[in-house]
Amino acid sequence: MIDAVRTMKAAGIAVGVIVLLGAMNAAGARSSGSLQIVLVAGLLVFSVGFIAVGLPRVDLAHFDGFFQKGATAMLSAVGASFMSYGGLSAV
Repeated sequence: MIDAVRTMKAAGIAVGVIVLLGAMNAAGARSSGSLQIVLVAGLLVFSVGFIAVGLPRVDLAHFDGFFQKGATAMLSAVGASFMSYGGLSAV
């Protein structure tokens, strides 16, 4: 029963977000652009706060052996990840 209630709440939130964004789209690009600025500013504040709280708690000892097989192995994985993301955004 609890799962059904959670599903209903999530569906209600999703419908509300769809209606809100649809109304913003109907209102025009200027209001949609203003909403986008507010959302990006909120994400920047959240990101800076996350870094400010988390950075002092980083234990560099956890990264020992990170480049055990050299930086080339890690960089090739980064390159593959970047290329797959680029392909995904092109779809």
